[in-house]
Amino acid sequence: AWIIFVYPIIQMAWVLSQRGSKGVMFNVGIVVLCLGGAFNEWLANLFWIGMNTATKKLVTEFNLDEWVRNDVAGQDEGIGWRSIEMNHIVGSGFIWFVDAFEWLCMSGIFIFTFFSVGIWRRDDRTSFGARWNSLGLFIGLLCILEFAAEILRFEGFRTFGPVALAYAAINRLILMPSWILGLGFMLPRAALKQSFTDADPIAAELALTELSSPADGQPSNPETPSNFSIDDGDDAATPASPPPEAFAQSPPRGPE
Repeated sequence: AWIIFVYPIIQMAWVLSQRGSKGVMFNVGIVVLCLGGAFNEWLANLFWIGMNTATKKLVTEFNLDEWVRNDVAGQDEGIGWRSIEMNHIVGSGFIWFVDAFEWLCMSGIFIFTFFSVGIWRRDDRTSFGARWNSLGLFIGLLCILEFAAEILRFEGFRTFGPVALAYAAINRLILMPSWILGLGFMLPRAALKQSFTDADPIAAELALTELSSPADGQPSNPETPSNFSIDDGDDAATPASPPPEAFAQSPPRGPE
């Protein structure tokens, strides 16, 4: 799961940092926690596979039934099986705490993302939604509660076992998939907007202006002085000046 989670989170951190110019502390923290959580998950899985493989080898190839003479410990003392079980519990404890540390990494990723998106939204409120960002903060706080429930369950508080299971189910099955789906819709638009603006800011501004201007060859406003004509509004049937015959006739003479 971390392998699928790492790439979009690192790409999101790069976009939110605006090529390393804003919110550098938060976005570097997102990348470090994401890579750290993925490395720990990979290491824990390798350790778990190696431990199970070695345990199966011991069970099939070694005698675990009789380690001590019968006159000392009696028959079926089971010391070998008990040793295997104790080693398995110790190895499981290591993996348990690695899984708990992953919840801390997840909480840090979501909380840092909340603040980094807040910096982004000072200039652009359309790329990343406020509700989606608030959902990420809620998931981060829930991850902290999940970490606390895992530790308390390890210390022997059995009542926190169902609580940790409920938190994990809500986070992994409902909240995180919803958050990642929202990121999948928002991240390409934000990345495209950033790359287009960073490539040529003047061209981007002109393109936005042209989108809101009329088509080529059409006057933007026929009432402007540059398009004014003296014949505008004249009626073709009515001449604008007296006919030439009016000037040819002599004015009437008065009485002498």
